[in-house]
Amino acid sequence: LLLRGGGDDEIEVEGVDCDAAAVRCEWPPGPRPTAAVRVRLDPDKLPAGGLTTTLHVRLGKPAAQTVDVPLTCPPR
Repeated sequence: LLLRGGGDDEIEVEGVDCDAAAVRCEWPPGPRPTAAVRVRLDPDKLPAGGLTTTLHVRLGKPAAQTVDVPLTCPPR
């Protein structure tokens, strides 16, 4: 997942929340022109019927806000 600020604004990810146990997210610390959030799915924890959830990405820059990103994984 790539996130960019408007214009030349840097973006900083402070945290990512998700209700699904199968989802794990990683991101580099600090402000950057483009923030990359790596989303990993644990196949052992994925429901057989697939997964539909939302990632709640908390930003500190360019402004404190939360960006909600839908995530869907089809059934195996």
